[in-house]
Amino acid sequence: MKHLHTNPEIGRLKMQKFTFIWTYILASISITKSDYTAAVLEYQPIISTSPNATVEVNLEEYARYINDAKQNKTVNIIVFPEYGLTGFFSDPAPYGIVIPNRNEGPNFQNYWLEKLSNAAKANEIYVVVNLVEKAANNKNETIYYNTNVMFDRSGKIGAKYRKINLFNEPLLTPGNSDENQAVFSTDFGVTFGMVIGYDLLFYNPSRSILANSSVADVILSSAWYSALPFYHSLSYHLAYAQANRVNLLASNLNSLDKGVSGSGIYGAKGNIFSYSLPGTSTSKMLLSGGLNTPREDFVPFDLSLSKFNTSRVFEGNRYKFQTLNLTSDSVVQQKVCYGLFCCQVNLTMGTEVNSSEVYQLMAYTGSLRLMDKTLPFVRICALLACESTDPRTCGNSAASSSTKFENISVTTDVCLGQKDFFQPLYLTTDLLPIYNTRYESIIKKYCTRLTLSTSREQKNVLAFGFYGSGGAMLNFSCFVVSFMVIVTYFI
Repeated sequence: MKHLHTNPEIGRLKMQKFTFIWTYILASISITKSDYTAAVLEYQPIISTSPNATVEVNLEEYARYINDAKQNKTVNIIVFPEYGLTGFFSDPAPYGIVIPNRNEGPNFQNYWLEKLSNAAKANEIYVVVNLVEKAANNKNETIYYNTNVMFDRSGKIGAKYRKINLFNEPLLTPGNSDENQAVFSTDFGVTFGMVIGYDLLFYNPSRSILANSSVADVILSSAWYSALPFYHSLSYHLAYAQANRVNLLASNLNSLDKGVSGSGIYGAKGNIFSYSLPGTSTSKMLLSGGLNTPREDFVPFDLSLSKFNTSRVFEGNRYKFQTLNLTSDSVVQQKVCYGLFCCQVNLTMGTEVNSSEVYQLMAYTGSLRLMDKTLPFVRICALLACESTDPRTCGNSAASSSTKFENISVTTDVCLGQKDFFQPLYLTTDLLPIYNTRYESIIKKYCTRLTLSTSREQKNVLAFGFYGSGGAMLNFSCFVVSFMVIVTYFI
């Protein structure tokens, strides 16, 4: 991808105390119903002298980007990130506004809504923004929601979605799935579902919205804290799109010191239309082409990650590990089980093998703690690069990973309840997703067999396998099958 445009006001903004980063990612997405062009922004909000001034200066930037999108390419829909207008805050009250329901507008009493509506109407473009919504509960107490609003081409509110799964947002109220308007249809023949941030980690709403058979495209507005090795933004977002066979428009806030970054447009076949993981404070536009045939190689925008503070959530002493013996042998096979949950890897060694490097196969079933949230039932099966044979050093991007694998194939048999789900897990030590993979989910008599494999030689592998969530208890048939798998392995 080429840098086709530089914002003319960047010199002026650099002179200000507060700077912004935005990456404009455009993609024409090919789907069965219709082709359309989408834009997502990675954006660092400008923080001004007061909450009102902060929102208004960012509204001006939003309006300019909406106009710029329309002028540079015929964009049908543009998506902005979570907390993009406000930045992070401790008190939602100064930012809270009353947001009308669907079909209201294009005239609004609130200036912020009026500004967004006018920009959508003037450019005849669908606009998705994130706001703090003020409302009253059944006790007539004031409450606040983390809310996405879609303005249609006429400037009317076409959808409103309140975030259900809050993370580190103690003064906000979670949305009610029965009241949400997370799904909306457009005049270009595409029906979208909307989620916000870590909603993507939970069945409701990230999978429940797909129960609507018309939804083949999902919008994600996020302020995504990347945590190694399982929750990195680019990896998790691409995996969601591939596992659920949907197009994902992921707009992320940019806050490098907090490890918040990584936006992209991902395809239903595990292909990448465009993505960005900026590491410097610059403003550039990225255009992607050749969208019907996924590109083999991508050059991310400003991949300079010295300022990107990626956290790590890894309780190595709780997981089960099996160290792999990396030799010049052409094929390496290994298996590890955590109770009845087993993980198997088949490696075909490539042209370069460093036997001093450490790779371990891990399996885990149980809870994980991420920020202020406990994920109650997680299943992970993965090949991990490690700094040493100590399992606690695995999944760290500092691990040495020069060994090349001609092919990697990871397999597991799982029992799925109604609200259980799995998706691929793939990440390099450069913090980029491993793309052009094959992901298969084959339903057997009692269980489901998952297989993830590479399609070409791969190096710098940090994590490769599966991440699952849900909470299904093993039924008797599945218990028997799982038990027999383990017995067969040890015989």
